[in-house]
Amino acid sequence: MAQDPLDVFKARPAHLGNRRIPPPDTTPPVETQPSRRFDGRVWLQNRKMWLVGVGLLIVVLGVFYLWQDFVPLKGVEFTNAQYADLTELRKLIPIADGQKTMAEVEADAIITLVKRHPWVKDATVSKGLNGILEVEITEKKPVLLVLNQDGVPQYYMDESGYPMNWVRGASFDVLPISGNTPRYQPGKKVPNGTLLTLAQDLAKLSDQVTALIASLELRPDGRVVGRAASINQNIPPRIELGKNRFEDRLLTLKAFWNQSVLPYPQKNIREIDLRWEGQVVTNEPNEQK
Repeated sequence: MAQDPLDVFKARPAHLGNRRIPPPDTTPPVETQPSRRFDGRVWLQNRKMWLVGVGLLIVVLGVFYLWQDFVPLKGVEFTNAQYADLTELRKLIPIADGQKTMAEVEADAIITLVKRHPWVKDATVSKGLNGILEVEITEKKPVLLVLNQDGVPQYYMDESGYPMNWVRGASFDVLPISGNTPRYQPGKKVPNGTLLTLAQDLAKLSDQVTALIASLELRPDGRVVGRAASINQNIPPRIELGKNRFEDRLLTLKAFWNQSVLPYPQKNIREIDLRWEGQVVTNEPNEQK
């Protein structure tokens, strides 16, 4: 006997309660996609591609490392060598073209040899596929120009105290120092403690500070005496710097110059003594007020 569809909305017997029974769900079931089966042919194809790529990479790396065993040294090229003489640099490398393969040329040994040049601070070496050895030079930066007793340039000096041969036509905005200066000895530090300290301190100062000094002189007793830059028609004052603490004393000179010299261009100062702690002692003519 068929059930009346309206029976679900009729009141139920008291012993069953009045809870309403919802109608049955008529939504069609969701169709599930079948799981994708493993395709061995696609896997093998992808694996072959990977194996081919890895194989090519190994071949390229092998060629890159093995070519050095067959390519001879055909020449040496130097870059960034502005003041270091190229002929002298090449003579420092005792390997003739074609004498060795690129694999037999040791980069570290080449750097050690090239750094023997007075102007070379550091270098990097790279080997070209064409057999050319490329050496990139980093040159030293001078902080002093050392003159002999006749005022003729002898050599430049870097902040570490190493001398560099004077190069005709080179132009560096550095202080010249004359007097009791040591002779030029390439590859060796200047054997003078005062000059070493002076070079280290000058490298720390700005151009605005060092521009106050026109020249320096190393006295036989080890003192450094400077001559100030001229700002008027008077003779530039002599500056006593002593034997050490040049950085502090030149900074003191800068402050004194800004406060007591620049505002009074007609002031005639004969000497500025900076050897006293925290004080500036000057020598001025009595007629100047």
